[in-house]
Amino acid sequence: MIALILLFVLLALVAWLLWTPLRIEIDSEAGIVYLAWQGVASVKWEAEQGLDVLQLRVIGFRKDLRMGQERGVKAPPTAAKPAGKKRKKARVRRAFPLKTILRMARNVLCTFKINRLKIYWDSDDFIWNARLYPLVFYLNYRIGGQVAINFRGRRALALSVENRLGRMIWAVLQTFTTKS
Repeated sequence: MIALILLFVLLALVAWLLWTPLRIEIDSEAGIVYLAWQGVASVKWEAEQGLDVLQLRVIGFRKDLRMGQERGVKAPPTAAKPAGKKRKKARVRRAFPLKTILRMARNVLCTFKINRLKIYWDSDDFIWNARLYPLVFYLNYRIGGQVAINFRGRRALALSVENRLGRMIWAVLQTFTTKS
């Protein structure tokens, strides 16, 4: 009976991990880059704290990582190996053909859901802005985001993307089970 309860708890935990959303948010105006697996872990970088500070949260624990900080004594340089005979490099054989890898990448990319997309772009060239205007109109029609060309020098990006681990695994499995 205890084994059955443990099996049920384990299956519920795996189902929860497969169903929990993964979220990526980028906002250049607010200066935030945020990557989270909701309820499990998150990484956040804010521009106000500097380029080298990351906030890491893993199941209730919080840690600020300073990436530019020295940790201690540097390792001594290693001696260079004497030059020997050059060997021919063996040709690396891929486990999967390139076509399968590209199809798998396409399937996984199609599982992502764009929640918010705002792009304000100015190339500082009036002619290029005018040429990009029809493309931006098409992107707004096709994607449904808010992409804009402006002539005032404003550049900004706000992107929020969501996915689930289960959908990505399903897309990978579907790559190998279907032929196209």
